[in-house]
Amino acid sequence: MGFCKRGEGGDFVSNGRIELGGALPVNTHGGLLSEAHILGMNHYIEAVRQLRGEAGARQVKDARIGVVTGFGDFGDGCMAILGA
Repeated sequence: MGFCKRGEGGDFVSNGRIELGGALPVNTHGGLLSEAHILGMNHYIEAVRQLRGEAGARQVKDARIGVVTGFGDFGDGCMAILGA
């Protein structure tokens, strides 16, 4: 998605940058470790909850844009960009 150059991912995510409260929170609902089932719909549900301000303790402050991505087993992929 162009957030960093190839090989710079480690530095990009260091120091809590992608954690809740960081500059770019990722997988606020736990991602694949917590809510990956039902064909990925829980990722969309989390994005909608974030944009509505209904995510409780894991709420991203002032969330206005949500991105949900998915890549399948056969090289296919998708991205949804949601806005409030």
